[in-house]
Amino acid sequence: MQQPPAAKVRPRTPLKWLYGVRIAIFVILLVINVVSTVEFLIFILAQDSNGYGPRTETYLQWAMPSFLISAVYTAYLVAQIIAAILYLRNRALVYIIVVNIIGALWGLYGTARLVYQIISGTAFFTEQDPQMLLAFTADKIDIVLCFLFATLAIMTFKKRRTQPQPSTENTPTSL
Repeated sequence: MQQPPAAKVRPRTPLKWLYGVRIAIFVILLVINVVSTVEFLIFILAQDSNGYGPRTETYLQWAMPSFLISAVYTAYLVAQIIAAILYLRNRALVYIIVVNIIGALWGLYGTARLVYQIISGTAFFTEQDPQMLLAFTADKIDIVLCFLFATLAIMTFKKRRTQPQPSTENTPTSL
């Protein structure tokens, strides 16, 4: 019995179970991000009795960078969930590589920013805030997993490129 050509072309992607766990981590991070953004928005709008006025405009101007970062982070989490699904299906390895490199850079930037805030004394990080601890821990795990899965996707991509293509009997060799 002959296997279909697609089975010969696509080498197995390793650690699929870990990428399944990673989907769960990203869903948790996505929920935390959306809840935090909504709570922050409610706080900003509640600064004035009717939600409008000079105080609210000042708070909104102050909070705009946080909202932009939150929107970019939400898009990143969605891109990572899509990459995880594609990895489980052994598809779009270049997309997976790019998203994981972006994720590693995003995590390293966040870590550098946190270290700077701790050194300068402006860090707002308490051990009593479980949501902050969960997000911090998940982000550090994400950096490691980004490097791991970018490396694994590159190795799988190289295997695909070096593996001989299956011959098809009905394809004309020249026109």
